[in-house]
Amino acid sequence: MTYTRHASDTGFRRTGGRSRCSPTSSGSRMPAWQPDGLPPGWLARPAAGLPAGDGTARVTPEGLVVAPPGTDPAHPRTPVRRPAPSAPLGHLRWAAFAGTATPPGFTLPDTGLLTAHMELAAEVYGPGADRPTAAGIADTRHGMGGMLCVDLGSGLVLDFLLTNDRVWVLYERLGRPGAGHGTFTYEVPVAERSPGRRHRCAIRVDRARGTAVWLLDGTEVFAVPDLGRRLPSRAAHITRSADGPEESVRPGRLALGIGLFGELAEGSGVRLTVRRATVTRSTPGTS
Repeated sequence: MTYTRHASDTGFRRTGGRSRCSPTSSGSRMPAWQPDGLPPGWLARPAAGLPAGDGTARVTPEGLVVAPPGTDPAHPRTPVRRPAPSAPLGHLRWAAFAGTATPPGFTLPDTGLLTAHMELAAEVYGPGADRPTAAGIADTRHGMGGMLCVDLGSGLVLDFLLTNDRVWVLYERLGRPGAGHGTFTYEVPVAERSPGRRHRCAIRVDRARGTAVWLLDGTEVFAVPDLGRRLPSRAAHITRSADGPEESVRPGRLALGIGLFGELAEGSGVRLTVRRATVTRSTPGTS
């Protein structure tokens, strides 16, 4: 998987230990977003051979909705990926991250926790959306959408991603220019779901201990005990790998984003709905 990113900062408003970004909405209250497009402080990144990726964002009463701009002529309400004008088909189709400053993301406390929260729903469309793999679950290559947490300095990626029938955890170490460490991608199904169902997703990172925990609807569903290293117990879920020395990573900053994915040529599309995105920091001795 290759991410194309530009520098950004958070674009969040901080109150005490909590940073809140639009998108956010509650009940009948109108969301604090721009009338069209991404919330203030969020920027789309080049992806899929397109300057702003293969997706458009719009405000709805349900939250911020992102989907490809193409549609199926036979089903006008069905989003469909469009072919890139140049460059081969890639895994990342569209992504946006919070903020505009350098370096990007939220600084992790030296001691304590940084937790990113989002409410997410997603639905995958197209001929392969529900076609099962040999394991009897939807093929992630047809499309996913979800929450991204990325440490650009180390190439560490911690995501929550949704297909029509599963919630997935993605744990990844990307290659970087001049770095000789090994790379890997784990895609691990952690819960069943149905299309359109909303989930409360949280990723909690302890920099001092080098650990990360994924929480789904308030319950821990996955953990990494030593960030940057492979997971021998999860060998069956490794989808990409390149040899090289392993090393522990203590991330300094995490950039928070949302993204659409899909790598098969069939014209599938993903509609992602996002709301209540927050980042919190907690340190020992504080509540």
